[in-house]
Parts: sequence; C-alpha cells; structure tokens
Amino acid sequence: MSTYNDEVETKYLDPKSFIDGRRAVFELKGNHLAILPNLRLIDVGVFGQAGGIYNKLIGADSLIERVTLYDGRTELSKSVQSGLWSGYLSQAISNSPAQSLQSQKSGSQIGFQQLSADRLYQYTVPAVNTQTTRATSDGAYVDLQKLLPFINNLAMMDQALYSDTFANLRLEVDFNTAAVKQILSDTAHTITAQLIPVLAYDVMDDPKIVSAMKKQMPPQMSWFEIEHDEVFFPASANGGAGGDQGLVQEVNSKLDGLRNKYVKRILQVKEINDPSRYLDNAATTVAGLGRYCSCALYQEKIQCRLNGKNIFPRTGMTGNMERLHYLADSWGDSFCYPGASQMDLDAGQLVGSSAAEGKKLSGQLSYNGFFVDANVTDLQITHTRTNLADTSVFQPTNAALRCHYFSEVRKVWSKNKNGFYNVQYS
Repeated sequence: MSTYNDEVETKYLDPKSFIDGRRAVFELKGNHLAILPNLRLIDVGVFGQAGGIYNKLIGADSLIERVTLYDGRTELSKSVQSGLWSGYLSQAISNSPAQSLQSQKSGSQIGFQQLSADRLYQYTVPAVNTQTTRATSDGAYVDLQKLLPFINNLAMMDQALYSDTFANLRLEVDFNTAAVKQILSDTAHTITAQLIPVLAYDVMDDPKIVSAMKKQMPPQMSWFEIEHDEVFFPASANGGAGGDQGLVQEVNSKLDGLRNKYVKRILQVKEINDPSRYLDNAATTVAGLGRYCSCALYQEKIQCRLNGKNIFPRTGMTGNMERLHYLADSWGDSFCYPGASQMDLDAGQLVGSSAAEGKKLSGQLSYNGFFVDANVTDLQITHTRTNLADTSVFQPTNAALRCHYFSEVRKVWSKNKNGFYNVQYS
C-alpha cells in the first residue's frame, strides 16, 4: 500500500457501547470512501494493581474472548477462543521480534536473551505493567488482522473496505476480566476495572485513488477462516496415584463441524480443564506461561482419519520431534525455547531466571499441527497419552484436558451485478 501512503489518515474511534469486562461495540459507518484493513485496538488492559504483570504468554490479549466483524447482519469474520489462538500466534515468530516487538505491544514476556553470568535464556526487557488508575495503567496494542482472516486477506490483496459495499460495518469485542482468566500473572492482584479500548483505523477519501483500487478488486475472493472445535479428554482413572503409571488413554472423536467444508490446516491446542492447575501449588501465582499455553503430554500420539483414510503412516505422529516437524512443516517456525515442546526435558538449566522457574516452562508450547488440504466428509482424530504416577498440581499426563482444534476453512466472498454480495463456504 506504499503507493497511496500520503493519502491515508488515521482515525480513532471510541466504542458506541461499552460494558466493563464484557463487551465493546464499534460502529464504522460509511463516512469514508475506503477503510483500510489494518484495524487495531489500543488501550486494551486493566487497572487496579500497581506493578501488576499481564499474562506472560499473551499479555493483555488475555482479556479478549471473541472478536466478530459484521456488515449489518452479515458476519464477515470472527475469532473465538481468542486467548488460545493468540497463545499460538505469540510464539509463531522468531525470537528477536517476539521479544522486541510482540511483547512490547501486547504486554507479554515472550522472547529470550542469553545472559553471560549463568548462560540461562531469560526475558530481560522491562515488562508492561498495570497501575492503580485508568489514566496511568498500561494497555496493549492488538492487531485485528491476526484475529480476523477476512481483513488480513484484503490487506494481502491491497484492497480495502469500501463504503458503497460495506456500508454498515460493526466490530464487536467480547471481554472477560475474571481472575480465573489469568489476566495478570498473579490472580490475587486487584483488577478494579477495564481500560476503555479504542479502535484505530486508516481511511482514504481521495476518489481517484479509491476508484483505481476498486477496479482491481475481483468480483470473488476466497480466504481461510479460522473455525474452532473442542474435544474433552478425561482425567486418568486414579488421579495420578501409583495405579496410573504406564496406563494408556485414548480418545477418539469426530470433528463434525468440518463436514462438507474445504479444510487446509488444523492446529491442536491442549488446555488443562481446571485452570487452578496452572497456579503454583494451587495458590495464586501463575506458573510458567499459564492457561493460554499448550501442554506437552507423555508418549503422545495423534492420528487423523480423513474420509476413510489415515493421513499419517503407521500409528500416526508419535515422537516429540516428529510432532514438532509436522507442526513446523504445516504452520511454520516458532522461537520455541529449549524444552518448550516436550515434558520429559528438564528446562531448569536452560531457561528462566532460576532453575525453579525453568522447570515450570518445560512442555508449555506443545502444539500439534498438520495439513488436511481436502474437502471433508468425515474427519476423525485419535489422540493418545500415557499416564504417570504424579500427584503434583500441574499433572498434564493425568489431568482432564480440553483439546481445541483451530481449522482453516475456505470461505468465499462474491459480489453480484446489483452491488450486493454473499459470504459462503467454498
């Protein structure tokens, strides 16, 4: 979009309605010829605790539960379970931008630097903190393109939201500031209220430039929307007692929400069902990266049966490095500190400000990802773990899990001769 940077003006929009800790609604009426797709929220955060630290993995993004973009009653794009999806995105970049850019914008503490004294990898950049008043507390910057694939697709095509096509744009953001959501790294820290978020967006009103852009807009566009499914993985039979040692648990499930849709990729995120297990000794301090991470399991296996045929050979993805390879091959690289993707590697001598902190970071970023690249009529997932005798608080080998599946599903936007458009699955 460098060809028309001189004609771009940034606007700041307060919410049309705002309910503290619940929802903000922004209405972008057709007052401008074109709204560029680089929508972003600023001042996303809370106040009440002096020096409170936001969630270390996703920062103040932990407040956001859902984001939806509408045009009138038509849903253009949405993000559900935004915290878990942001958890993956926050580490799906290389180490340097994770530390220097991502963490500073979101208020997280991701990205590490090796110190000369003890050779441990640590987060060393000053943290973004909350304060006692709304006026002094730090908020986050949230790039909505990462959450809303439709506008990200427009950005990649150098296109915009034109007022004569998208005349009644409305952005709805659902928040949750409950302590159990681990907004801050200590759940006992006071949250008085939420900062009032502001929507920042760029507009263009030069009719010649906008007209030239619109001529390049195709009558039909396709993109991959992120859709969410969830599968419950029950706790072990003995709650981590000696009888659990070596027992194999297997869960078979169907992702019926993907039936009759074209699916490109799937990402699995493993969340412990009881959020108190992410706290130090069931206290108040969040251990490691908290509930928006994805927990490593012991001797984990995953097989996907697509339209009657297995995607993976033999028993599926088995070893830690094999699963990491499939993830990188399908979803791309991440900074992935040593010990991030497997629970049987003690990270205490590798990362963190101490051995104790490093142990809590072991197995915190264990995602499973793979290509589907097909029209789905039937998709079954077989997911396996081996239990261990473990009576600690965290217990990812035995605790009940919520396995979240984020799938790229193809959708199509098409405009007819009368100027109206349809959004449908491809």
